[in-house]
Amino acid sequence: MIKMTLIFRMKNIYRKLNKVLRSIYYKFSFYSKKAKEKLIIFLATSDNIDLQWLWYLEQGYHQRPPYVDYEHNMVSQFLKKILANVDKKVFIDGGCNTGMYTKLLLDNFENPEIYCFEPSPILFKNLNLQFQNKSNVFLSNFALGEKRETAKLFSYLSKELHEHGSINKNFLNYQSDNEIESYDCEVDKIDNLSKKYKNIKNTCFIKLDLEGYELKALRGAAKLLKSGNVIAIQFEFNSGNVFTKAFLRDFYDLLYEKYDFFRLNHKGMIKLGSYNCNNEVFVQHNIVAVLKEYSHLYLKRWEIKK
Repeated sequence: MIKMTLIFRMKNIYRKLNKVLRSIYYKFSFYSKKAKEKLIIFLATSDNIDLQWLWYLEQGYHQRPPYVDYEHNMVSQFLKKILANVDKKVFIDGGCNTGMYTKLLLDNFENPEIYCFEPSPILFKNLNLQFQNKSNVFLSNFALGEKRETAKLFSYLSKELHEHGSINKNFLNYQSDNEIESYDCEVDKIDNLSKKYKNIKNTCFIKLDLEGYELKALRGAAKLLKSGNVIAIQFEFNSGNVFTKAFLRDFYDLLYEKYDFFRLNHKGMIKLGSYNCNNEVFVQHNIVAVLKEYSHLYLKRWEIKK
C-alpha cells in the first residue's frame, strides 16, 4: 500500500514538473522569438533594409538576386518531368513577346508543336524573322481573350519599352509616364482555334503573360480545360490584374476543382493550397496550376537543383 502511494505521488510530481518545464519552454520560445524579431527590425532599420521587399523576394515575387531564371528552371526540371509520358508535346505561348519562352520550350523538348500569340505588329514581325525556319512554331498576330472582338492595343513609343503592351491603357500609364501609341488589335478565344489548328485541342501546357488578361484567356479556353489534356498552366499575376479586376480568387473559382496552385520562387515552387486572400499580392510573380493527379506525384519532391 505504501509502495503504491509512493508511485502515485511520484507520477503526480512528474506530471507537475513536466507541466512547469513545458511552460518555461514555451515562455522562453516566445520571448526568444520576440527578441529575434526586435533584433531583425533594429538591424534592418539601421541599415535601411526593406524587410517587405526581402519577404517578396523569398516568396517568389519579382526576381531574387543573383536573378535565378525561375522559368528556365521550371521548364527544364519540372515541366520535362511531368510531361515525360506525353507522346506529342503541344504548347500554347500566349503573349509570346520577344519569343524567349518559345525558345525555352524548343531548347528543352524534342520537336514540340508550339502555338504562339502576339498582338503587337512590331513584335510579331520580329517573331516571324526569328522562327521563320521552324515548321513546328505557329505564329498568330492577335490577342487571346474571352470572345472574338476588335480592341485597341497600347504600347510605349520608346524602343526600350515597346515590348510592354496592354489592352488596358490605364495600366501602362500607371507603370510609366512614357508616351503611348495604339494599334487596332484582333482578339479571339482559344476554343475558336481548333478549326485552324487541329492539334491545339491536344495542348498539354499553357503559358500566359497577358498583362492582366490571363483570366479572360482561360475563360476562352473552357472546352480545352474541360478535356483534361492541359496538365499545367503558367500565368503571370501582377499589378495589371488591378486594372482588369481579375483576382486570384477568380482563377481559383475557374481552376481549383481540377488544379493545385503553386507560386514559382528561387527554390522551386511554393504550394498555395486552398484559397487564401493573403495571396492576393499584386506584385509581379508567376503562378503554376497543375492537374491534381500530377501535382501529388511530382511536386512534393521537386525543387531547383543547384
